[in-house]
Amino acid sequence: MSRKKKIAFIVNPVSGVGRKQYLRTYIDKYLDKNTYNYVVWHTKAPRHATELAKEAVALGVDVVVAVGGDGSVNEVSDGLRGSSAALAILPLGSGNAFATHWEISRRLPEAFHIINQQHFTYSDIGMVNAQLFVATAGLGFAAYVACQIRGKKIRGFMQYMYQAMRAAFTYQSKTYRFQLDESDVWLERKCYNFEVSNVKYYGYNVAIAPQADAEDGLLNVTLFLDRPRMVYIANLWRMFTNTIHKANFVETYLAKSVTVVAPLQSPMHRDGEGELTSTGLLRFRAIPKALKVIIK
Repeated sequence: MSRKKKIAFIVNPVSGVGRKQYLRTYIDKYLDKNTYNYVVWHTKAPRHATELAKEAVALGVDVVVAVGGDGSVNEVSDGLRGSSAALAILPLGSGNAFATHWEISRRLPEAFHIINQQHFTYSDIGMVNAQLFVATAGLGFAAYVACQIRGKKIRGFMQYMYQAMRAAFTYQSKTYRFQLDESDVWLERKCYNFEVSNVKYYGYNVAIAPQADAEDGLLNVTLFLDRPRMVYIANLWRMFTNTIHKANFVETYLAKSVTVVAPLQSPMHRDGEGELTSTGLLRFRAIPKALKVIIK
């Protein structure tokens, strides 16, 4: 008789929009107990999920479940990368870009079914300087909005749209110099948004890089060139129909690495979490097949 696998649920109690208080009920109802023995750990502070994931690896846990949104997935992944432990996701956050890319349902019975089936792949991740991202990272408007949301008790799609509409006509495009794959050629563009993607989505099924493939060892770079704001608004539909890369104000690139010179203290985000840059030189790079992920 084969041994049961160890599975640890790492829960961010403050992310997303609820349902976590019923997690043990869902586990008891939907987790395959013939396959798994489980524990549930709750995070107590930022980056605590990374430490718990590292502890899980040290204890020989087979599967670590990030219970939350992209921020939770980011922190858990940071503790698992390069290990033999698999990441699973219960997407109970507000955006869930990484889970959406892998078609992991927000419906918990379906999400548990994926965990029970144990199908996995090896996903790329991204790094910006020494910090990890699993879905997207970037500069410009989206990062500015992420900074405005940071620390707010109420999050979710409506909060994001409220902050985005407030900033849409006041945020000013910035000029960035960038280099692809350490070539000798430096490009310069004035951009409203500068996004580096490992997956297709921002979250909420909003596709920023419809052609992204998290298993190709490459990053997708999507630039929104400086245009009148109504041009962006008139093309918002493209972000819900996987066609934003076809807009005439968008430039796209594929690269293993992207080096960007940006103004100091620029808004930046990693997996939707906003911050201000502490340096003007940012190096984004793909780390191929660094993360074992249970998928549909």
